[in-house]
Amino acid sequence: MSVYSNTPLDASKKEIRLLCLEPASNINDEISGALTAAPLSNSATKFEALSYTWGDSTETRTIRVNGKAGHAVTDNLYYALRRLRNRRSKRTVWIDAVCINQNDFNEKGNQVAMMGQIYSRASRVLIWMGESDKAEPAEPGVRGSVKVKYWKLYRQPNAVLFPRHVYHFVEAIRRTMPHWWERAWVVQEAACAKHITVMFGPCEMRWYWFYMLLYGIWEDCIYEETATKKKVSEADDAVSRIRDIKNRHQKKEEQPITALMWSARHSQATVAHDKIYSLLAMMPEEEAEFLRPNYEEPIEETFTKATCAAIRTDGTLDILGWVPFRDAPENEQGAGTNAGSSATDIGTELKIWRNPKLPSWAVDFTTLKYSLFHTSVGRLLENVWDEADTYADYVKYLGNGKLELRGCFLDTVEAGVQLEEIGNAPTPADEEVLCGLLARASDSAAEHNPVSLFSVGDKKPSENKDKEKKREREKKDKKKPSSFCKDWYKHELEKLKEKDAHLDYFAHGLILWEETADFPPAFPDGYEHSFGLALGRHDWYGHLELYGRAMAGKAEMFRTETGLVGVAPAGLREGDLVALLDGGRLPVVLSPRGDGGFAFRGYAYVHGTMERGYQNWSLRELDDGERKKRRRKFVVY
Repeated sequence: MSVYSNTPLDASKKEIRLLCLEPASNINDEISGALTAAPLSNSATKFEALSYTWGDSTETRTIRVNGKAGHAVTDNLYYALRRLRNRRSKRTVWIDAVCINQNDFNEKGNQVAMMGQIYSRASRVLIWMGESDKAEPAEPGVRGSVKVKYWKLYRQPNAVLFPRHVYHFVEAIRRTMPHWWERAWVVQEAACAKHITVMFGPCEMRWYWFYMLLYGIWEDCIYEETATKKKVSEADDAVSRIRDIKNRHQKKEEQPITALMWSARHSQATVAHDKIYSLLAMMPEEEAEFLRPNYEEPIEETFTKATCAAIRTDGTLDILGWVPFRDAPENEQGAGTNAGSSATDIGTELKIWRNPKLPSWAVDFTTLKYSLFHTSVGRLLENVWDEADTYADYVKYLGNGKLELRGCFLDTVEAGVQLEEIGNAPTPADEEVLCGLLARASDSAAEHNPVSLFSVGDKKPSENKDKEKKREREKKDKKKPSSFCKDWYKHELEKLKEKDAHLDYFAHGLILWEETADFPPAFPDGYEHSFGLALGRHDWYGHLELYGRAMAGKAEMFRTETGLVGVAPAGLREGDLVALLDGGRLPVVLSPRGDGGFAFRGYAYVHGTMERGYQNWSLRELDDGERKKRRRKFVVY
């Protein structure tokens, strides 16, 4: 009979099990305890909660529970329980591996949904870093509180000072894998705690002094061994991050879910679902209920719903930039078809494996290593580009991997050119293809006038008029043919090459397109190098290069039916849509599916419309009829 059969839990009363540990006079005494059920909402329920890492599940020990021997626990938990026992009195603790029936998925889901409340209700959270059972080093007369030891350490940096805590902590992290700070649940457990005590080996200290201990070890380089210093550095960074999140959570400050998810991307979880469930306590109640733990739910559905919840909570589509770029889908059969199974997938080059059952827009949190906005694209948005000013106020999850968003249709892709190598020395074949694409784009732009979609902002009217007149004079002085054929582009570029032997061929080709398409220059007069980006006044190709690097070189240049030119992830097809979705900072490319839905293809750069100073995507100058025609709902999956 199971040890849990005598303590059934009533979910309606929010009951939890507590382990009452028997005292022990010797550390090697058998670990024994009894399970009891208690309502979490009852103020009389007093307990401490343990935060730890399970460790290697194949290495187990046994303890006695409810009088029955043989209850298996992992090695790391066994060592923690040995240290937790008092000498003369019982100690009541909540420990997930013991107090939750891990084989009952229904109970496990209900208890996990209460984890934030459990750790916030606990009188104290005990963080167990690991065991250190070696003989303690000799202490040369250093006694007193941790505060005194830390004070002395900083005034006399010496490896013999502050030995006990440093020694046992380093021994604990050397022998305990994975480390406490690498576990997914620790952010929530620490953030919700009222009071924290950190334990390692025979040592205990308060959370603040543990943070100072890490800082002291790292700053004073007590341990010169490279591997140890690396581990201490990782612990210091992780604890600093967790401390910041905890402070904001305790002050009830709003924390973007996307930021929490990104900061926890390297965390480990025995069950993949916990990558999401471990953050529920810091999410709004509505989204936490939407993501209510269900370990029988397919992991693809959990990750899909988590992506949707992040969009709805933060009102931004930035999380879609975490989907690694990939080739066009080969199989469009139904929801959940992935576009990332090809050998040339960008995920392969970034060593990212993406679950093939996920919808095209959903993030795979088990392998999260990539974010477009954490690359050079993010720097461009901060310093050069103008991002869209929209908010995702309409986000509807339809089930089966389908997400409904609102946005504005901009144009349709007419052709694309794969540029495998990015640099300043294109081959003759590259030059031929580029000139052909730009010539066709210029003709289309002359016919459709796409610049009329965009309005200039943040500039004085007189300044705008002066620049418009100057551009008109320049266009009159420059003789242009009625049709901008490849030969015309090649001829103009050859003339530029004669003046500048180090010509950036692509960049100047796009400058010609700016002039022929009647777009204003990509940069204002007097623009200079800044923020470490090699971007001159007309160095549009610098943008293409940085954007291409963000996709590991798999960028594709495209033109649209009205003559716009841009760059997007490789694998575009004729008929793909360029749109600005509400909440997106950049335009996106969507591939139509046969049933009216779309596959998310990634964010795009559209030339001539994204530089700072232009109200690029507001389309404010359009009349109501044109605006309504472009506004629509998009179902992506």
